[in-house]
Amino acid sequence: MKLSKIKKIIGAGASTMMIAAAIPAVASAADQQTRGNIGGYDYEMWNQNGQGQASMNPGAGSFTCSWSNIENFLARMGKNYDSQKKNYKAFGNIVLTYDVEYTPRGNSYMCVYGWTRNPLMEYYIVEGWGDWRPPGNDGENKGTVTLNGNTYDIRKSMRYNQPSLDGT
Repeated sequence: MKLSKIKKIIGAGASTMMIAAAIPAVASAADQQTRGNIGGYDYEMWNQNGQGQASMNPGAGSFTCSWSNIENFLARMGKNYDSQKKNYKAFGNIVLTYDVEYTPRGNSYMCVYGWTRNPLMEYYIVEGWGDWRPPGNDGENKGTVTLNGNTYDIRKSMRYNQPSLDGT
């Protein structure tokens, strides 16, 4: 799947391009995790239990990644506004322009990802997926929205006793 210079407007506190092989769980001491900042962009690679082969090569505003024989893997890059401790409305619209080449194999997906506070909400804008279409049958269907010729399903699901920006 090739998406060329798609512009998204998001009113939110943190935005990240993410490629994941599954939804991440809580990090443990056995996990392989790399975080950093390059060219003003925050990046993270996480490989649950350090299994298989996983790599991420970050650049200033871009990255490549690959994985095989993993349990659960995440690679992401973007802006982290969390340190500013502002309500998401204080940021106004955040415009993301990105170009991605994503070749899904197995259970993986490519999305824009972030969190808001007050209300505490985790969101995914899923652009492409492999064998499993997130969020599966989970949650309540809230309708669809069309942006730049792409149609997105809106789903709401509640998470209880799960990790978040503000603890469990």
